[in-house]
Amino acid sequence: MKFRRQKQKSEPEIRRSSGQASRPVVFSYYARGMSGSEQNTGRNETSQKRLIAKPKFKLASLPSYIALAVIAGAVLYSCVLQPNPRISIVSQAGTIYRPNEEYQKAINAIWQRSIFNRTKLTVRSEDIQRDIRSQFNELESVTIELPLLGHRPKIVLAPARPALHFVSSNGSFYVNPAGKVMSRTTEVTQNQTELPLIIDESGISADPGKAIISESEAQFLQKLTLHLKEEGIVYESVVLPATAAKEADVRMPGQKYYLKFSLLTDPRQAVGSYKAIRDKLAKENIIPAEYIDLRVEEKVFYR
Repeated sequence: MKFRRQKQKSEPEIRRSSGQASRPVVFSYYARGMSGSEQNTGRNETSQKRLIAKPKFKLASLPSYIALAVIAGAVLYSCVLQPNPRISIVSQAGTIYRPNEEYQKAINAIWQRSIFNRTKLTVRSEDIQRDIRSQFNELESVTIELPLLGHRPKIVLAPARPALHFVSSNGSFYVNPAGKVMSRTTEVTQNQTELPLIIDESGISADPGKAIISESEAQFLQKLTLHLKEEGIVYESVVLPATAAKEADVRMPGQKYYLKFSLLTDPRQAVGSYKAIRDKLAKENIIPAEYIDLRVEEKVFYR
């Protein structure tokens, strides 16, 4: 009899490592996941302390800190302004202006009113310009120039041109083209320009910075004196009489009569009417004893 050899059942091969039975991969994954925080983050206590440690001051960086401080100090110092600006006056023909020393003293006081005017970053240029022009009405413009590297600012003053030499009840003044009083004639210097002389007999006091006549009246007086000059008519002065409103009387040298003009008419047409009546009266050997009235357009009266 033949006996069949029974096949032995093969047992699953068990892998061993270092003498220990290997564990399933899944178990190994979860085992690592359940481990302590140091294993999860991969950081240990020593590395965490190293991250929060304060940086130590290095002596080798000291020159850099000193250089930065010096640069910052130099920048701040370059922004400092001296409280005594340099004054420059733009002198042109026909303008009026005061002595430089008077401007310098007044502007120094204006500049020192506010501590903000001590640096280029905080200086109040608009306020300074306004204060200077309100104190000196003869100035047309005020310009402030701040130096890029220096410390002393520069102020450029541009005087204006007066239009009339106005004599009022309280003195002699210069008046601008808008009828505003600029300054007393005794307080400023004028650049050799002849101005029309207007004598106001109304008794109104003139104050610098305020209007003494309206702008339309000032323009009429300028045009009237200009047309008289263009026509070769010599006159002494123009008077604003107290007894008549809106009237201007022109005094003639060597004549017994004067000319009456209305401030509401066209001065060119009125001067033309005077020329015509003057020539007509000369041919007739008539000399008015008191006045020639030109206040009504296209009509002339004389006495």
